Amino acid sequence: MLDVKKYGRLAELIPDQGLVALDAGTPVDANYAKLAKCSAGELFPETKNLVCAECCVSALWLFNNYLDESHTISQSIHEPIGSYLHGIMHRREGDFSNAKYWFNRAGDIDAVALMTDLMWTEIGLSDVFSDEKRFSPVKFVDVVKAQTLNSSTSSNNGLSELKLEKIAFLELLSVFDWCFVTASDP
Repeated sequence: MLDVKKYGRLAELIPDQGLVALDAGTPVDANYAKLAKCSAGELFPETKNLVCAECCVSALWLFNNYLDESHTISQSIHEPIGSYLHGIMHRREGDFSNAKYWFNRAGDIDAVALMTDLMWTEIGLSDVFSDEKRFSPVKFVDVVKAQTLNSSTSSNNGLSELKLEKIAFLELLSVFDWCFVTASDP
């Protein structure tokens, strides 16, 4: 797994249990004040990639179940990585068709390769991968939808909610990590 300590003070804003809610979740009130002080310019004052810096802030809000705050940021980012975060937010709010729209609009982002590697090594998972053995966020929308609508386990590929929350965490952490590394490169 990625070592969240490399994110410095931001590590405390990433869930240490390695899970992210499939739905809107309950906002982490204890982190709200810290999150409200986070801005792309403050977190990455020397960045040449403001888009990735903004995506880091959006992802931090998602980690802490503040979907509206994340949405405000991600919908203003007109780059594939912003569309990807926008898709995660809509999936979590239960707007599954809109989530698929944003994931399709994002296309194949660089963070997906990291995501795929993490999922294989962390949980040996092949159930939400495309035929090319890459993580498919569109297919994952269907799996999450089946789980959140209390469908039978056969509809969600037999995956437990806990495993799906782990996948959701690894997905968001992969995007955050890719953006963090990119934004940190002066």
